[in-house]
Amino acid sequence: MHKGAVIGVQGMGKWHASTMRETGRIRVAALCDTDEKARRLCAGESPGARFYTDAEKMLQREQLDFVTIALPHHLHAPMAKLALQHGVNTVVEKPMATTYEDAVSMIEAARKNGRFVTVFHNRRLDPWFQAAMRVVESGQLGKLFEISVDFGGMCHMKRWRGLKETMGGVMFDWGAHLVDWALHFDSSEVLGVSGFLYRCSNTPADSIEDTGTLTMRMASGSACNVSVCHRDCLGVEQRFRLVGEKGTLVDNWSRGAGELQVGLLLDGWRTAQMQLPYGEANWRGFYDNLADHLDGEAELMVTPESAARVVNVLCTAERSNEQGGAMLPLERAARS
Repeated sequence: MHKGAVIGVQGMGKWHASTMRETGRIRVAALCDTDEKARRLCAGESPGARFYTDAEKMLQREQLDFVTIALPHHLHAPMAKLALQHGVNTVVEKPMATTYEDAVSMIEAARKNGRFVTVFHNRRLDPWFQAAMRVVESGQLGKLFEISVDFGGMCHMKRWRGLKETMGGVMFDWGAHLVDWALHFDSSEVLGVSGFLYRCSNTPADSIEDTGTLTMRMASGSACNVSVCHRDCLGVEQRFRLVGEKGTLVDNWSRGAGELQVGLLLDGWRTAQMQLPYGEANWRGFYDNLADHLDGEAELMVTPESAARVVNVLCTAERSNEQGGAMLPLERAARS
């Protein structure tokens, strides 16, 4: 039985602890939150887990196989490096960090201390994404040349998620998932990123932007467009749209039909349309994989390099926006 812990038990931290237990292979040994009021919540949700208000004390006193960090985005890097320095394998919520430099430093800290760091990109396990990947990998759509991934609605981000300093920006929540999806639909090299961010006139200057869009030009020749809008009064219907030389795939947020729409080019201009079911969801799979990895039976589902690449794209979009939307190359990791 592997021993896990969670730092930041309110919000997603509660879900992490619950999912660890569901594997039947991970025991939640300790929980940490600076809010003493969370002690009662932990006692009810994770009986037997020791509660701490000081993360360093927990890391010093507990013999852990890993710790999951479910804190505001700007704290991912410093807390992960603290855990790794104490010799504890580390899981962080997405995004990996709010700067690419921090993401790289987390990978270096893991290597230096002989431990691993991984990122909770759980949306790779969404049944609609996995169904779409099966279609892409089958080759039925042919060479992809246009990829669009969107999220929108009237969202008022509260507490730390609404602040630029702690959140990172409008693209650093759902945008991290969407970029990760796009980089799986087309895994070729990112040649450049263009970004556009907009903050409405009645939105405070220290708040995250109200909308963000980025475009990635890929070495394959495709263009990947990712958009997050928190001022969409109707709500984005399309989750993603993939256009290839042989067909098109569309998935919608709002239909709730549990299926993809696929159109295939037969010959000339004749087409065939069909619906493909998503399949079964397996959102516990991240922690199943983690347990397998700790047993030496599997590679990590989310490599830190893949998670750092997502952060690099998001940060390059921010730099591009500051330069009027210029197409910029990704940042290169400095050699230590």
